Amino acid sequence: MSNYFFSIITINFNNDNGLIKTLESIKDQSCNDYQLVVVDGNSRDESKKIINNSDIISKKIIEDDEGIYDALNKGIGQAEGDYILALNSGDVFVDIQVLYKTKKNIIDDNKNHDIYFGNATIKIENKITNWKVPQKNLINTDKWIENHNPCHQTAFIHKKIYKEYNYNKYFQILGDSDFWHKVKNKYTFKYLDLDIVYYDLEGISSLPSSLKQTLQYAYEEFLIKGLYKKQTPYKIWLNSIPILLKHLIKLLARKILGRNFYFLLLKKYNQNK
Repeated sequence: MSNYFFSIITINFNNDNGLIKTLESIKDQSCNDYQLVVVDGNSRDESKKIINNSDIISKKIIEDDEGIYDALNKGIGQAEGDYILALNSGDVFVDIQVLYKTKKNIIDDNKNHDIYFGNATIKIENKITNWKVPQKNLINTDKWIENHNPCHQTAFIHKKIYKEYNYNKYFQILGDSDFWHKVKNKYTFKYLDLDIVYYDLEGISSLPSSLKQTLQYAYEEFLIKGLYKKQTPYKIWLNSIPILLKHLIKLLARKILGRNFYFLLLKKYNQNK
């Protein structure tokens, strides 16, 4: 048994305002059975000062890194809790009971699943929307998991998984998708119908906002599908064309409709799948 039930990994780079919000939401939790590891990529704003003055951070790493997933791996390397949650700078818990409720659900679960995940709450133009497993899929969430990924910031992942798998640091955007593909068929998932986090929609993996990011997103999706669907080289390259076109069309739609309205439409579409 670990010294902590949870390890929370918070990565940050030049996001001092977001970091303050994240640290405050962690500090406010009624359950304090957690270890907080903060990884900062040598920020040039006030982040280092905030980290050094915080009294809730168990371990801190302040140094250059090779991106999001390299930073996550560094944090995981310092994690001592049974279940690990990645709560990025800017993301906050929805209320003070999140860790308490999650811990209770995990302890009460007789099957001891490897990964527990819940709902992400997103605020768009003063409207609140939830990213959750649709009602029609609640009877068989295993089937839903086959074709969808949990929101990373709502997933409590047992430490044993990270002993076998880390994130591929060479992915800039879809390292979490790559990770889900690795573990889906090897570990058990359980959906908790709990609101876990206010998700920061500004993250690069939410909705790429530039042509460069869109091309990178398409390239990484192309790599993941080629790796895990075991397609022939010819089929992989053939499928790269519709992937690229799909993401270029999505970028154009975001420019025309606006990022927030586009996200609401996308969320509605995915919830009906």
